[in-house]
Amino acid sequence: MHKNSLYNKHPGLLTGPGCFYNKILRSIKGFTLIELLVAIIIIGSLVAFTIPKYTQTMEKTKTGEAIAILSALRQAQSVYEFETGGYTDDINNLDVTVPASANFNNVTVDTADPIATVDRNSADFDYTLGINANGDICCDPTTPASICDTIGYSTGC
Repeated sequence: MHKNSLYNKHPGLLTGPGCFYNKILRSIKGFTLIELLVAIIIIGSLVAFTIPKYTQTMEKTKTGEAIAILSALRQAQSVYEFETGGYTDDINNLDVTVPASANFNNVTVDTADPIATVDRNSADFDYTLGINANGDICCDPTTPASICDTIGYSTGC
């Protein structure tokens, strides 16, 4: 080692019971119970605020599937109306294949607005979305307004 090094000038600084590092390590103590409880309360509060927002965002995302189904049905209804002069209330009369849906069921068509509807029945959300001849998507009037607001659609087509 170099004779003018810090270790040679102050040998107790880096090693031994009076060493600088040992003093720092002894001065560091664990967290108190109060500090841990405060941290847990803060984390719990953040989770309590974010879970409902997450649920709402996921539900809005799932409505994308309904929009795709309704748009396909509206297009098929428009073709049928062009060919026959009116809309149909029988999905089998339309030249459309509605894929099986993981989130929506009870796909229906009608001769008046809304010309197509889909139902969502889950533990947290139970609603019906419809599409009118102009392509406007809306909640069924029987759907609670709070659910319509959550998924971002107005009530009634």
